[in-house]
Amino acid sequence: MRHIGCIVISLWVLAGSAFAQTPADPYLTPERQQFFIAVQRLLFDDRFAQADSVIAAYRHSSPLDPAGILFQAGSLVTQMTDREEEITPDLFKALIDSCLEMTDDVQDLDSPREQAWRFLIRGHAHAYRSIYSSHFGSFTAAIDHGFDAKGEYQNGLKADSTLYDLYFGLGSYHYWKSAKAGFLRWIGIFNNDKAKGIRELQLAADSSLVSREAATNALIWVYFDNNEFDSAKQLVDSAMLRYPNGKAFLWPLAKAQYELKDYAAALATYRELRLRLEQQPGNFYNLIECDYYLTKCHDRLKQDDQAISAARQFVEYYGELTKTVLDRQRSNLSYLRKIATRKNG
Repeated sequence: MRHIGCIVISLWVLAGSAFAQTPADPYLTPERQQFFIAVQRLLFDDRFAQADSVIAAYRHSSPLDPAGILFQAGSLVTQMTDREEEITPDLFKALIDSCLEMTDDVQDLDSPREQAWRFLIRGHAHAYRSIYSSHFGSFTAAIDHGFDAKGEYQNGLKADSTLYDLYFGLGSYHYWKSAKAGFLRWIGIFNNDKAKGIRELQLAADSSLVSREAATNALIWVYFDNNEFDSAKQLVDSAMLRYPNGKAFLWPLAKAQYELKDYAAALATYRELRLRLEQQPGNFYNLIECDYYLTKCHDRLKQDDQAISAARQFVEYYGELTKTVLDRQRSNLSYLRKIATRKNG
């Protein structure tokens, strides 16, 4: 599930790199674009409190812009997936409802371009809800909200087919719907739209106004899913240069190093992740994740003593684990117990 956090941030389609504004665009003013960029950078760098302050100031100064509400909801679900914990579920759901209610008049807008942006905001509101459901709710609800998101993105393209940012949302939907459908795809309920999703993400990465970096980041996890670890690592290395302080790209970097069997490098990255997690008391799900891979790396390197030591770290916090974490991390904890009880030498 580690890809979810990065996808959530990437879904800040309104918060991309500083590409030139289209002069005829009635919505994306330079000031608005600069604000969106600032929020994205704060989220990628795990500076959530600062991001929330900037969003609050924007909502105060632009109360009629539904993007402010969407940003707050996006920040919340990003923090929840980052911590693997339902921190403020009621507020998140209320914000999504408010965002959808505020954009319900999309058909009344005179400008097709503004309609397209409004549909994009609505699409992301449903997408955030889908991500939340897939993480903390039910698979069925996640599918339903995903369908809703797809419909909004398609409506946006009908309003203005040149707003290529919409292809980021569609590409993410088409790819991950196909990748995760499993049995439903096998029996013909879902088509295999993986290739279509990749093309749409690449189009967004090449041609969108403010979603190029977000779409490129989404492609990292697509490459992982297709076992193209070298390609994924190239994108991750580039992203780490831009966002060295956040964990969003340390997770895929560690995974790429591990899958490429560069266990020494993976050890260093997982150690760094663990150090950062220790600064967030209570993030036990991710501590287990780190301890699991630290142990695996030492085991792969035939470093038995270090593997046993890494495995035994879970004892320090085991008594504080909730039933939810125990259930979700049952397999990893079983492995850690097995290595922890191994005899030295």
